[in-house]
Amino acid sequence: MGSRIIQVHAANGQGSLLVQLSGGKGLSRFFTTKAVVWHGPAGAPMPEAFDDMLTRLHEVIPWYTLFVQFRMAEERPELERPFRAHGYRHADRLNLLTPAGDTQTAWDQMSPSRRREVRRSQQGGMTTSNRPTDEQVSAFYELLRHRYRHRVRKPLPDLSFFRSFNTMTSDGSLPGCFIVCLWQGKVVGGIVCPMTPGETLYELYVAGADQELSKYHVYPSVMATWTAITEAGRLGCHTFDFMGMGVPGKPYGVRDFKARFGGRWVNPGRWNKIYNPFLYHLTELLYNLHHWLIVPWK
Repeated sequence: MGSRIIQVHAANGQGSLLVQLSGGKGLSRFFTTKAVVWHGPAGAPMPEAFDDMLTRLHEVIPWYTLFVQFRMAEERPELERPFRAHGYRHADRLNLLTPAGDTQTAWDQMSPSRRREVRRSQQGGMTTSNRPTDEQVSAFYELLRHRYRHRVRKPLPDLSFFRSFNTMTSDGSLPGCFIVCLWQGKVVGGIVCPMTPGETLYELYVAGADQELSKYHVYPSVMATWTAITEAGRLGCHTFDFMGMGVPGKPYGVRDFKARFGGRWVNPGRWNKIYNPFLYHLTELLYNLHHWLIVPWK
C-alpha cells in the first residue's frame, strides 16, 4: 500500500489542506485509492475560499480515487454550504482534544492510572527519541504492521511513507514529529504526528508492545502519547488531537485508552464524498463477495 502527502492551498492564502493519498500499485490502485484530508482546512478560510479549495482538490487527485474524506478536528458550521455544494455528506464522529500548551495542565488532566503508567515507564528505563534512525523507523513499522494486521484490520501505508515522514519532519519541510520509545536497546513503541504550526499536533499512527511489556511495568503506547503531548507544547502548539473517538453510542476499542489522557470531547464529524461512484460501488461489491464466499472458508 503506497501513500503520499499533498498540500492544497487557497488562492488568496486563507488556508490549506493536508491530504493523504493512499492506495495500491498497478491494477490494484483502481480499487484501493482514497484521499483523506486530516483535520479539515488549516487556517480559517471563508466559505468562498474553501469552495475554491475543494474545486482545486478535486482537480489534483487521481480520477480513480474511490472517495474523499475530511476528518474534521473542530465543528465548522460555516463550511457546510460549500461541502454540500460539492456533494459531501456529514457523519457524526467523536474526538478528544487535549491542551498541550502547559505541561502541568496536561499532566493534571490525565487519570491517576495514566500518570502512574508514565512514571513507572520512566522509572523502568524507557526513553524516547524524536530523531529516529532508519532502522528504528523500520522496527516501529513492524510493530504497527502487526497491530493493523491482527487488530485494526485496515490498510496501512508501506514503509516508504514512514521513512519519508521522518525525513521531512526532521529537516523541517513537513511540520510534525516522529517519536519512538526505546527499552533495553529495542524499539518498543512510537507515534507519528503531523502538525498545524502554532495550533495542533495530531495523532496519526501509534503502536506499542504494551501487552507484552506490562508485566515489567512499562507502557510504550502511553509513554509515546504523553511524549507527543509534551512535544506539542515544545513545538508551540496549544492542542493535541487524538484524531477520533468513534461513533456516538457505539463501542470503540481504544476510546477508554485515549479518554484517560483527559481533555475536551467534541463531535466534529466527517465529511465524505464518493469521488468515482462506478469504481466505489464495484469495489464495495467485490469486497462483500470476498467476505461472503472466501472468508467463511478460511
